[in-house]
Amino acid sequence: MNYVTLRSCSLILLCLSHYRSIGHSYLCLFASLHNRTNAAIRWSVNRIVSTYEEEAFNETDHEMGLEGDADTFWEPEYESNSELSDTEEPSTSTSSQSQSDLSTRREVHSTLFGFHDDLTLCSYVSKKSKAVVVLSSMHHDDIIDEGELKKPEMILFYNKTKGGVDTNDKLCSTYNVARRTKRWPMVIFFHLFNVSAINAFVIYNFNNNEATIRRRIFLKLLSTELVKAHRLARAIVPSLPSALKKRLSKPEAATPSTSNTGLHPAKRGRCYICPRKGDRKTTAKCNKCNNFICGDHTKKICDNC
Repeated sequence: MNYVTLRSCSLILLCLSHYRSIGHSYLCLFASLHNRTNAAIRWSVNRIVSTYEEEAFNETDHEMGLEGDADTFWEPEYESNSELSDTEEPSTSTSSQSQSDLSTRREVHSTLFGFHDDLTLCSYVSKKSKAVVVLSSMHHDDIIDEGELKKPEMILFYNKTKGGVDTNDKLCSTYNVARRTKRWPMVIFFHLFNVSAINAFVIYNFNNNEATIRRRIFLKLLSTELVKAHRLARAIVPSLPSALKKRLSKPEAATPSTSNTGLHPAKRGRCYICPRKGDRKTTAKCNKCNNFICGDHTKKICDNC
């Protein structure tokens, strides 16, 4: 699970990210805090995170990772991890270097461990005068990788599960339904559309054993199914033109090649039946084979036939 807060609008995002996933994160909480100081927001975030995780993940046995974005003013604290350890929900979170009391004047690629009850603190010096501090309630040993960087297992696990919020934002920007607006409730409303589609795709892949369907195709099918009931209800309205009724009842027949929207001039091509020397060009196409056809080789039929 990854969570992040935004200073400007005081929004809280919690994303569930399984370490065996294929790059998709499930947004499980989207909360907003209004007209509050940093101290009030800090208390509210701790309360929301601990309460939600205790209720939502009390019966699951998945191993999750918790991430606090280092660019935010709020970081996961000892109290939050202690509350999560009481609910038997494992967590792994980072802390800002400015908020840490551990010294960074140590040898590069060195690791310092600290153990207290069910919590383990790890300080890893990745560069000169720069340490990464990780607090975990699911790691209770001092295992270090034997590679060149000598990273501890806690750091490697955290790197596998971090980035849930960043991944969710990237997926939202790829297929974004938001429009420019000066009203902040509309911004949240548009964002809910984006994350709802992502969550639906994650659930679909989970229920279908990691299906290989592309997200673009899934969004097309999802939008078609969502408007299907309204489309069929409109198709039986007596006052609608017959051509519109036909398109509403069978939307798959109204493709760009068989319907002229008037936004762009129709392309011209040679009639595939006429001899080459005739060079007879036309914009009409057969609705069945989609080949260019001239007026001499077409027949008109009514909609009922």
